[in-house]
Amino acid sequence: MRDEQLIVIFYTEAVWNEDKGEDVPVVFIKKRIRGQSLETFHKMASEQDFKDYEPEYQAFIRREDVVNEGTDLIHLGLLQARIDSLKKMDIFTIEQLGALPEQIIPHLGMGGREIIKQAKDFVSAGKTVTDSFSEEREALLARIEKLEGRTREVRKPMSEETKQKLRDSHARRKQEKINELAATG
Repeated sequence: MRDEQLIVIFYTEAVWNEDKGEDVPVVFIKKRIRGQSLETFHKMASEQDFKDYEPEYQAFIRREDVVNEGTDLIHLGLLQARIDSLKKMDIFTIEQLGALPEQIIPHLGMGGREIIKQAKDFVSAGKTVTDSFSEEREALLARIEKLEGRTREVRKPMSEETKQKLRDSHARRKQEKINELAATG
């Protein structure tokens, strides 16, 4: 599961290489807590960083922005001005907002604690709905399987004995009707 609190940015910087006698491009990594404007961590990127933050690294390679996976803040019912201020703090999804640490609350302004609680409630309600949908889906699949089993039973070819019983029953009912009509008419 991704750490929604962390922003990871890869970038290139020219660094002097004594052996080559020139500047060479080196990939660096910058990490900071979402909602804070201060850089909290900065170093030359390692192979482990490329593995640990693969989506961010792949976006860096393709020169694209990292896509924020999650539910857009608009679904939380916030005013557009509040959404805009959150996006300026690199908070783009409800999941990111709900994962913010306590020390960010003062940076959110009035009502910060309430919108974080609202985001956490939204995320937990979504998980509950997902769980109930999963249970309902499983029940429906079991029911479909049971009905398909019944359909296969109905579609089985009838034995000659069963066919003869049906013919006899039909002939008996037909004869009973004829006798009934003859008696009344």
